[in-house]
Amino acid sequence: MSDHDALLAAIVEHPDEDTPRLMFADWLDEHAGALADPAGARARAAFVRSDIAMSLLDEYDPARLRWELIEKPRHEAEPWTAGALPPLPSGLMFDRTPLFRRGFPWALAAPDPDAPPAASPADVAAPVERLRFVRCGPAAVAAVRAAPWRARLRDLAFENRGPVEPPDALANFAPLPVERLTFVNEALSAGEARVLIASPLFERLTSLTVVRAGIGTAVAEALVREGARSALCELNLVGCPVSLEALRALLTSPLIAPLRSLALGGDLFGSPLKYAVLADLVAPNLTALDLSDDSPRAESVEALVMSPLCAQLRRLDLSRSSLNRARTALLANGAFDNLRVLKLYGNSAGNDGVIALARSPRLAGLRVLDLGYTQVGDDGIRAILDSPWADGLAFLNVIGSPASAEAKDALKARMGDRVRL
Repeated sequence: MSDHDALLAAIVEHPDEDTPRLMFADWLDEHAGALADPAGARARAAFVRSDIAMSLLDEYDPARLRWELIEKPRHEAEPWTAGALPPLPSGLMFDRTPLFRRGFPWALAAPDPDAPPAASPADVAAPVERLRFVRCGPAAVAAVRAAPWRARLRDLAFENRGPVEPPDALANFAPLPVERLTFVNEALSAGEARVLIASPLFERLTSLTVVRAGIGTAVAEALVREGARSALCELNLVGCPVSLEALRALLTSPLIAPLRSLALGGDLFGSPLKYAVLADLVAPNLTALDLSDDSPRAESVEALVMSPLCAQLRRLDLSRSSLNRARTALLANGAFDNLRVLKLYGNSAGNDGVIALARSPRLAGLRVLDLGYTQVGDDGIRAILDSPWADGLAFLNVIGSPASAEAKDALKARMGDRVRL
């Protein structure tokens, strides 16, 4: 086995360790002159070191945010990346979520629902941690059980409902070291959810995501019953309607205390009641809240911004939440002193809403602000330029703005590649 292959094998065998990855970067630099693409090899080595270094910073550190939102996507589009992707068994492709993690490809997708990946005796020469299927069903379960890299999987995702199988089929996942599970587009039934949450696997999960499924109440009730066994740090019930009674029970259950991230948006109804429950939420570790694709009234937003929860949030996503100018302006009154990421994409914030945000001293710590398609014009952009937090932003999105070319040029001159227009 060559040194190149031995280093890759060590990375695959020890995915949590950075030392083999850094040694591989050193090897690339030392042998670049003998490789087919010396410049690409050196670029890859630099990327590996940078990606690892950024992963060690706080997730809201400006340098890390800039890397993840601006610099890393650029590097992932460079020509050398094609040579950094090893061959895959038939029926698999690399997923871009992002493409590289700590310098190496890490996520796979099975895009063809009619041709699931067959078991292959050849291992994948990459530290694969995540596998996403476009269809949940017996073939997907069989493929996971047979895959030679199954012991490395920590993250499984299923999209769309496949052939119906017994609810206890999810027990097949129990021996796997999976920590994160995602089900999208009715990929999980209510019965399967109950079996999963009652299974030993649930005790190991750190993240559970259910998206666009009519089983929100069933999931919430099962989580309440089994909450004492939970190790979840992240819970996402997106586009999954939950009854008010079940929501109240869930948000006051033992499961909530360890959560760091919670998403409850996307059902587009019952918002006033939902926000009232959230305003009373006691979740000491919660720092990320996603209520996107909802439709709160003004009194709902006001209840949220007056909640003690605001002071601990570092990330808030209210994208596509029917926020008009007045409702957006209410956010300026919240105690968001620790907020670092605010996403308002797709709302009708307008100049008045953005001006209120720009003048708020409580938002001085913002590092990422998404105002894409929020109807912010010249007055709003001038307010951003005059804002005390403008220079602290690592990334600003105002794509879709109807502002004049002159106003956009001024913003670009001030912020450079930190702004997306």
